[in-house]
Amino acid sequence: MSTKGPAWIQYEDVPLDQIPVFVKAGALLPLGEVMQFVPEDPPTRLILCAYPNSDGVVKYTLHDEMGSIRFQGVMDVGKMRIEISCIPEDRPVPEFECRLPPDLDSVEVEIVQ
Repeated sequence: MSTKGPAWIQYEDVPLDQIPVFVKAGALLPLGEVMQFVPEDPPTRLILCAYPNSDGVVKYTLHDEMGSIRFQGVMDVGKMRIEISCIPEDRPVPEFECRLPPDLDSVEVEIVQ
């Protein structure tokens, strides 16, 4: 679906126990572990949900109290390569797993730090 805003999108067949999430093409959403409150220890594992745009590009910069982590990915011939860079370079980096939308199940993912 490609809808340019402002727009009203109506779905009638969404079960009441599910919430639809709309993600902009090219976005990369880092999902962390469940925390009870914000000052808990930083996550040791992140799931990257990648939604490539029409050029196959995803990017996102995660900012926190230790600095930032930049994710930039490109899809090319059935392979998504995501490069990760940190500021400062010596900051602790969590473990990553990448997930793509169901229509890209056959795409191989490579995460490079």
